[in-house]
Amino acid sequence: MAAKKIKIEELQEALTPIQQYELGLSYEDMADKLQIEEYRARYYTRARDIFKHLVAMVKEGEISFGEEEPEANEAETDAAEADTADEEEQEELSAPESYTDDEDGTDIRPETADRTEDQEYIKQSLSLKNLKKVRNRVRHKAYASRAKTIIEAYQSASALRDHAASAAELRYAADQFEGMAKLIKKNKLLEKHTDPALYAEAMKCTDYEEQAEKLKKRAMKMEQRGRLRLFLLGAAFVAVLLIAFGFTKTSTYLKLKGDFEMAIGMEDKAWQAYGNALKKHGREDLRETYDTARRAAGRKAFEEGSWGTARDTLREIAQSGDAEADAMYAEAERKAIADTAPGNTVHFAGTDWTVLENDGTSALLLRLENIPERAFSADGKPCTWADSSLRQYLNGSYIKEKFTPGEAALLMESELDEEPSQTGSAVNPATADTVYIFSIGEFEKYKNTFPEWKKDTWLRTPGEYDGMEAFAGIGNTVMPNGYDVGTDAIRVKPVIKVNLS
Repeated sequence: MAAKKIKIEELQEALTPIQQYELGLSYEDMADKLQIEEYRARYYTRARDIFKHLVAMVKEGEISFGEEEPEANEAETDAAEADTADEEEQEELSAPESYTDDEDGTDIRPETADRTEDQEYIKQSLSLKNLKKVRNRVRHKAYASRAKTIIEAYQSASALRDHAASAAELRYAADQFEGMAKLIKKNKLLEKHTDPALYAEAMKCTDYEEQAEKLKKRAMKMEQRGRLRLFLLGAAFVAVLLIAFGFTKTSTYLKLKGDFEMAIGMEDKAWQAYGNALKKHGREDLRETYDTARRAAGRKAFEEGSWGTARDTLREIAQSGDAEADAMYAEAERKAIADTAPGNTVHFAGTDWTVLENDGTSALLLRLENIPERAFSADGKPCTWADSSLRQYLNGSYIKEKFTPGEAALLMESELDEEPSQTGSAVNPATADTVYIFSIGEFEKYKNTFPEWKKDTWLRTPGEYDGMEAFAGIGNTVMPNGYDVGTDAIRVKPVIKVNLS
């Protein structure tokens, strides 16, 4: 008689959905576990009866799959399993001696075996001990399936989380995590019934509640940003209408614009709106508001490490005498200089300078822009750098006029060596200056660091004759014989040292 495959659908129709969930198995897996997926035709009835008997016991509550037994019965279960193991070492207690199994598990009873013997075999094989053995095997399979479900559900929810592009999608992913959290609490995974590797992997996927909470917070923030965008769109629409009526040309609009930008943290835009109202419309009543907004914008840029932005924002109010703004302004300049390598340009005291040296503790700077033509000796009398009117100006009025108090505090005094003439007999004595000009030797040392000079510029080295001073001109050419100290046709390039520590 040809072999016939058992109809698993019969078992599926016999079980309710709740009982199906408790089993935690597909019927193909269950059939495979009980080794009754396919039988010879003469044993088909026995396989079907085993299934029906098992289903009946599930429905009547005699056995349960997927749930932990009360601890009070654990000893009885262990003893039963031990008895079952002993029985397995012996021959089948109930089967007739003439009916034995091959090594591959195939029953070799003759085709003409009596049906009453089959029924007796079924009854004996469904003893309580054998059913407990079957139940425990299925229980392990159920917990394995449950562990796999936990892992797959976590991966599925994580994929939803990772691909979420809207608040609604984030909340949907959060709902998936919450749903699994409730299911896990109701149907706990027991370590002793689960494969160790599978259990360890499932335990990595138990932060459902934390994931759900994080996703809800992300969704809330995204919704808030959406509301802000809607508000801004509405404000933009109103602004368009106001533009049509020329309202933006009024100081009232500029003040409202500045107030709005301050309210939403756009201080860098707000101070400009107040500034336009102040300077273009004469709104002196906004002076304090303008200074406050500009100081706040400078402070924000300073805290973010944007030294150039902080410096440019704070310059005007720092130069107006605002001590708080000046302190931040000078510190932003100091940090910008510290980050600038030799040969590069940096902005300091309202103008550009070339960095000649930078060792991290101090920096030597050369002003790029010339001071307009100025005599070395204002009265035209012979002199050296030490007693020149140019030195007095650079270390006096020039510092007070061009540097804020905060910037002036960064300037360091430089010790200048004695400087003899290269063509004559005059000697310029050693001095200590905060601001000075190059000697011939210093010019030669640094001339490849700064751009080529286009105009004649004073050097502090004495010239060939008394009352003459060296200078450098077009093409960085040095003229050591010098020019008359009383001429006011030669320009000045100051040199300073800035404290970086």
